[in-house]
Amino acid sequence: MMKWLSRHVASAAALFLVAFWQMFFSTRPALTTEPATLAGNGDE
Repeated sequence: MMKWLSRHVASAAALFLVAFWQMFFSTRPALTTEPATLAGNGDE
């Protein structure tokens, strides 16, 4: 039982670490929004 439990805890911890790494430490694409687009009044 302890072997089964420790495997599940280790798997959950590994999945959490991978998800945390993806959310906070992965590279993000460069911003492609032009400042001129943001400066408009929203009609276009």
